[in-house]
Amino acid sequence: MSHKTTIEAVCDYIRLQGGKCWKTSQVGRLYGSAGIPDVIAAICIPDRLIKMNPVRWQMLFVEVKVGEDKLSPAQQGFRDIAELCGVPVIVGGLDDVLPYVENLKHP
Repeated sequence: MSHKTTIEAVCDYIRLQGGKCWKTSQVGRLYGSAGIPDVIAAICIPDRLIKMNPVRWQMLFVEVKVGEDKLSPAQQGFRDIAELCGVPVIVGGLDDVLPYVENLKHP
């Protein structure tokens, strides 16, 4: 699967799960910020313990990597800061996103 196709698959899956997804891929662009992940997502999680607001949202960043691709130093820096703020960064593709989302929805 190509980088672009993987980004589309990740966003399609997140939307099918009732989430929101924004693609930020900056490959080949003249302007942009180094380290920004390919996907910013919000996953809707049912919360049966809260009666006033029966859902909550979890932000998630996805840095798509295909084959032997590795994080750049700028991407690693973004990941470190995001995780310090409590926002997970998944590195990989759809196979890495699936179990994470399933675990959120069905702990």
